[in-house]
Amino acid sequence: MIKQVQLFSYKLEYHQAKKNYSSFYDMLKALLLTNTCIFIGCGMEDPDVLLLLEEIKMTTNASRPHYALLRQGSHSSFTTRDFLATYSVKSLTYGPDHSDLIVSLKELHEQIESIRAIS
Repeated sequence: MIKQVQLFSYKLEYHQAKKNYSSFYDMLKALLLTNTCIFIGCGMEDPDVLLLLEEIKMTTNASRPHYALLRQGSHSSFTTRDFLATYSVKSLTYGPDHSDLIVSLKELHEQIESIRAIS
């Protein structure tokens, strides 16, 4: 019951913020629709971000996924599958320690650069 009340509260706050700061949400939505985004250090629990991603997934035919860098073991396989199915967010994991993130980001950058060189 507490989770339902919390979810309702988050959704109410989201809808109020969206109404009061519509330009910000329009800009954020446009960025998410026209770019591939990578979420670093935001935890993927922010209800505003999740509700916006869910809205985009449900109301558009955007096929390009976004990505979230998650610390190894921080999320279950069910959760990472849910991120993809519900929000079009693929999970990329990095090492068991936060210090491993730098190495993983460098590897990701190298992979992106090689893909761009082929294109």
